Amino acid sequence: MSDWRKQKTTLDDKDSILNLLNKHKFISGECWRVNIDTDRHGYARLRVGDKLYYVHRLSLYVFKNFDLNSDLLVLHKPECKYTDCWNPDHLHIGDQGDNMTDLIIKNSQKLEETTFRCGHPKNVANTKIAWGRYIQCRLCHNERNRSLYWRIKKESKINAT
Repeated sequence: MSDWRKQKTTLDDKDSILNLLNKHKFISGECWRVNIDTDRHGYARLRVGDKLYYVHRLSLYVFKNFDLNSDLLVLHKPECKYTDCWNPDHLHIGDQGDNMTDLIIKNSQKLEETTFRCGHPKNVANTKIAWGRYIQCRLCHNERNRSLYWRIKKESKINAT
C-alpha cells in the first residue's frame, strides 16, 4: 500500500484538506467541483479522519475558519448551480430561513419566464413552498383554501338545521 493511503488527513492540518480537495477538483465555469461520489441530493463528501464532511463545509472551514460543529448551514449562492461546488466565493453561511429564500430566488431565476400548469405566472410573489420542498402556485393554493372553507361552512349549516 502506498504512503498516501496510510496517511490520514486530520482537521488540524488545513493544508492537507486543501490538497485533498484539489486532488479531486475540476473546473466548470467559475465553480470548483469534485469528481467523487455524492449523496442522493448531489452533495459531495470527503472523509477527514474518521468522519465524512460535505466539501462545501470543508471549503469554508479551510478558507474562512468556519466551525464544522456549528448548527449553521453552508449555503450555495443562488447564482451557483452545482451542489458539489466548493468555491468559497459561491458559498455563504445562513440558517434554514435563508436556505428557503435562496430556493425561491434560485427557482424564480430558472423559471422566471414560465408559468405554473394552471397558467399563473411563476415568480417570487406567486410562489409558495410547501413542506419545505414543493413549489406551488400561491394564487391556486389560496383559492383551494377559500373554496374548502366555504364548502365546510355550507355543510355545517345544512347539518345544523
